[in-house]
Amino acid sequence: MAYYTKEQRKKARETIDNMKTFGMMLSDAFKNQGVDYDELSQELSDQTHLVNPKIIKSWEEDKLYPDISIIYKLCEKYKLNPNEMLLAKQVMQECGVASVNVRLMKNISAVIEVSIWTIHYAIRIIPFAIVIIGLIIIGLRH
Repeated sequence: MAYYTKEQRKKARETIDNMKTFGMMLSDAFKNQGVDYDELSQELSDQTHLVNPKIIKSWEEDKLYPDISIIYKLCEKYKLNPNEMLLAKQVMQECGVASVNVRLMKNISAVIEVSIWTIHYAIRIIPFAIVIIGLIIIGLRH
């Protein structure tokens, strides 16, 4: 088991909190350089990948992630750093937040001044808390 100093943990949390998600980087590139979703979907589609505008938008929202070959095409077209894009994809998938709206979590964490990970874990705990409260209420009725 690796042990990290308090400073190392703090720096890691700050790095992750300030890191843009895959979708954020893609969305920024689209805004800065303009995007025609229909045209882009045709460019990215090939014999092994069928891409449509809805799929591209799901990449922007961090709901889905493209294949590595498509990531490289996107990086080349929009002058993005493939290492940063792949790292962002990996971190989000490993942390289990690919299906969560990361932008919303970042906004909430900024407003209430807590880490994005605090919001993430709170979202994961809420369903269990509701079940436990329900069981307690049911137990009190009997």
